[in-house]
Amino acid sequence: GFACTAGTAAGVDTALYMDPIGLNCGVAAAGTPDLTLSPAGAPGNQCTAGSVSACAVVDELSSVVADDYLYQVAVYRGEEALTSGGAAAHKSYWNVALGVTAAIGDCTLLARATADDISDALDGMAGGVVTAGAVYPYVSWDVPLGSCAEEPLSFDGTGTVQTAYTGTGDGATAFAYAYAAGLATAPVCSPACDAGFLCTGPATCTDIDECALDNGGCSANATCANTPGSFTCTCDAGYSGDGVTCTDVDECAVDNGGCSPDATCTNTPGSFSCACNSGFTGDGVDCILAVSVAASTTDYDLFTATGSPTTPHHYLVTIAPGVTVSASSTATAALRTGALPAGSTVDLVNHGSLLGAGGRGGTAGGTSYGVTDGYPGGDALATDVPMTVDNTDGYIFGGGGGGGGGNLCTRSNVLACGGSGGGGRGKIPGAAGTIGACFAGANYPNGGPGGAGTESAAGVGGANTSSGYYPNQYSAPWYCTSGHGGAGGDWGQAGASSTASILDGAQQYPARAGGAAGAAVRLNAGGSVTWLGGNDATHVKGPVL
Repeated sequence: GFACTAGTAAGVDTALYMDPIGLNCGVAAAGTPDLTLSPAGAPGNQCTAGSVSACAVVDELSSVVADDYLYQVAVYRGEEALTSGGAAAHKSYWNVALGVTAAIGDCTLLARATADDISDALDGMAGGVVTAGAVYPYVSWDVPLGSCAEEPLSFDGTGTVQTAYTGTGDGATAFAYAYAAGLATAPVCSPACDAGFLCTGPATCTDIDECALDNGGCSANATCANTPGSFTCTCDAGYSGDGVTCTDVDECAVDNGGCSPDATCTNTPGSFSCACNSGFTGDGVDCILAVSVAASTTDYDLFTATGSPTTPHHYLVTIAPGVTVSASSTATAALRTGALPAGSTVDLVNHGSLLGAGGRGGTAGGTSYGVTDGYPGGDALATDVPMTVDNTDGYIFGGGGGGGGGNLCTRSNVLACGGSGGGGRGKIPGAAGTIGACFAGANYPNGGPGGAGTESAAGVGGANTSSGYYPNQYSAPWYCTSGHGGAGGDWGQAGASSTASILDGAQQYPARAGGAAGAAVRLNAGGSVTWLGGNDATHVKGPVL
């Protein structure tokens, strides 16, 4: 037991300080506890009788088992009114009672305690910590428990219970626990804990989680983050400020909040929302203008069809099943994006057919026309902007090129005119080339006409001819052969070249080239294509240029 009074003067307030009580039972070195007992528990029994080892106030520091020595631990604290020399005083007491087994005789009890008038700030003791270098008294216990005897407090340094003093050369000396009127019990820390830490045991300072109470004083729109000895306040996303004061940010004020230009941005506390404008679909960040081509047509221009827009949009163009979009001539693509503003994008979903026009066949050489190459086929699709194409169940066919014109064969006069080139295949097919006029008569025949292309087939090339000239001067009556016109090209194919004209067994005039194939997709400046399907040879005929 330990009891003290600080005196009878007015304003005196007694506080008691005590370390954990130790038992050395022969395993640890002498003066060192094998187990400790906290005196700071609530008044009364601390443990379940017979289960001391599991008790919260017991700390086993070695192989010693507390249940071998102890049956129960109890703590009693309080105050008692006294008089001293006829003056009123009060006593604070702090008792620890141990229920023991017979084995306790192997143990020594170790303890240390002191008292202070907490209203006296000049005695070298404050809050259970003796200032470094201060000389201050305390009581120490080093009592063998092998016999029952009264252990008087001694002052000469020889007893098992004696008064000792801190020294002038000592550092700060801290006791573990404090007890005073109105204070109950509290741990003592040395050195004193810094701001933001709580004393939870001898020389133990535990960080205070300031965020656990009222969000640390941060704004309701901020996140409180605990840090060692402190905390921080950070405004939540959508708010700005120092964390104690957080103001809603109007995200819509900058760049429409990141919404699509075709959407309305609405500010909300701590956030915002995007909603596509009327006529557009999407999530507000990507708003799509849907365009449907539901009936067959020619020369479809997306720019014109959507009202010649001046700002960029994201378009979804859908060609319905059974719909054919064709070109009226090779001068234009069947479907083109046209002059859409820069920044526009197009998604094309084609369930129908995009068909270019066939190229005209080349002209055959004669007295009235010069021989020409076949003419190019027309394009099926032309884009000036980035485009994705899903052509899984559609068709994109460039027009076939026209066949090259056949050259004439001459000596001193025109003897044989070439055959004209055939027309290329197309929805609007290519015409056969024109045949130049030749001299009439048996020795001056014209070459054969080429065939016009159709939607289902390319035109054939015009046949060549052979002619005799002054047969009595030469051993062979036939010596001059005109060029055969080239056949037109199928969907997306170049036209065939004509054959060369032959004079006396040698080439006189070279063949003329067939016309180039119409492009399945022509990429104009700024245009690109990404295929999402249907870019195989069955669904796409003609190059992507």
